[in-house]
Formats: sequence, C-alpha cells, structure tokens
Amino acid sequence: MFILKNLFSIIKNNKYLIILGLGLTFLFVTLLLPYQDINTYISSQINTYTNGKVQFTAKKFLISPFMELQFMDSITSYKKIEVPIKKIAIKPLWLQSLLLNFGIEVNAHSIFEGNIQLVVKKNKSKKHPLAFNAYLQNISLEKLPLPFIKLHGKISANIKTLINPHWLYAPNIYLEVINNKKIQVFRSKIPSPFGPIQIPLIHFSKLKIKAATQKEVLNIQNLELGSSTDALYIKIAGTAALTIKKQRRKNTLSIKNYKLSVYIKAQQPPPSWKSLLALLDNYKTGNVYQFHIKGNSLNAIPELTR
Repeated sequence: MFILKNLFSIIKNNKYLIILGLGLTFLFVTLLLPYQDINTYISSQINTYTNGKVQFTAKKFLISPFMELQFMDSITSYKKIEVPIKKIAIKPLWLQSLLLNFGIEVNAHSIFEGNIQLVVKKNKSKKHPLAFNAYLQNISLEKLPLPFIKLHGKISANIKTLINPHWLYAPNIYLEVINNKKIQVFRSKIPSPFGPIQIPLIHFSKLKIKAATQKEVLNIQNLELGSSTDALYIKIAGTAALTIKKQRRKNTLSIKNYKLSVYIKAQQPPPSWKSLLALLDNYKTGNVYQFHIKGNSLNAIPELTR
C-alpha cells in the first residue's frame, strides 16, 4: 500500500512530464521504428531458441505507445502443423511489474476459430516459481491437432497452473472445461495396452471436465460426456499420481497408479457401439455399466473390477 501511495504521488507531481514522454514515445514508435526488421529478428530468434522446432512468421508487426507488441496475420508451425493466428498482442502486466512481480499477458485472436488469453507471471514458491493461466473461448475441437482422435464442436476452458520451468516437480493444475453444445466424435483408432481401440461415430449433447492436482496427485472430480437423456452418457471420476521421469536427459511428466470409476448409461446406443460395449457385459446392470479401472502406468494393461 505504501508503494502505491508513493507511485500515485510521483504521477501527480510529474503529470505534464509523463504526458510529454508518452507523446514523444508515440511519435517514435509510430514514425521511426524499423518494424519489418524487428519482426524478422523476433521470428529468427524464436526459430533459433527452439532449434527450428517452432517456426514463426507474421505479415505485420507493431509496437503500441504502451509497449504492447502486436503481430498480425501470423503463422506458427510445430512438427509440420501450421496454426494461423489473426492477431497476437503481448503486453507487460504493468502494475504487478511495478510491485516486482513481473509478468506478461498474451492474447491470441482467431486461433482455432476462437480466442486464447495467457497470463504468465512469477510466483513466490521456490518449488513452482512460474504461474501460468490460460483462458480459452470457443475453441474449435475440429481445428486442434489431436494425434489419435477427431472431434467436432467448440469448448471454453479455464486452466491455472503453477509450474517449474525445468520440470523438477510435477505442476499444480486446475482445469475446468465447459461445453453446452453438441460434441461429435468421429471414427477413430486409439492405441492402448490391449491394442488399437476402434471408436465409432457418436454424438454427445455436452462436455464437462473439472480436475485439479495437489501434492503430485491428479484428482478428476468430474468428467462428463453427454447427459442422462443422451443415447450414451459417460461419467468418470478418480485419481492418478503425477511423477517427473528423466528420459534422454529430459524431464517428462508421467502418470502412475491411477484409479478411475466409470459410469456408462446406454439407453439407445448406436449399432456401431454395441460391439464395443459388449466387452463390458460383465459390468452391466440393465442399461448401465459400472466398473473401476486401475493401473500402475498408461503403458501397462489395466485391471477392471466391479
């Protein structure tokens, strides 16, 4: 509070100098900066620091008088997957930076047909020194580069994360995904310890996910596909241990000792789903399937029990 009072006092006593400084800054930024050279330099630096894994190009680059960086009509590519973005705006969190809690805000407009806001700032914890929050609005599932499954629909999500940038400790995550419109799952083939699982075409009226991690344990509070009035309704809850594993001189996040409770209500399942549901007949009561699934890792064959 004392720092804020001093800050407001300085602004009040030097308001004309501040206005003059902002005016000169505006003229310099507008007329004199070599925007194209800066754009080329930033793109090359991104490519260099990612060893060529991330390619970034933008048709137009601007700096506002308030030091907001703007990239127009940019394309970011990773592993031959191109993501066009209409506008990227990057700005410092001025108030928090003045309080020595440095951070930035990134807004990506028209990405995956929606918008994404990222807020990155320092955290006081030595274990997780970086806070990373993401807010997703109307992201098209069809545009996401998902490796094994193809979806149709749009989601909004709130993700709050405390991480260690060197991956020395498992991150703390809060995730909430909300979708109140139809989700379509196209025919897909998903690898598993049993072999490839064929996922037939199916529609769900909505999607909800709520999960959080604490003390290196992921708690899936609720994962719902569809509703109780849908032809097929799936509900999952459970826990999993998150561990950091060193592979090829890199620390990676892995899932161990997971335990899930699965509830499936099949009122009028599509004919293409009947053969898949037949594998769960031992856990069927009427039109409801209920079972528990657990395993030591995602690469091991899980155990199913009532």
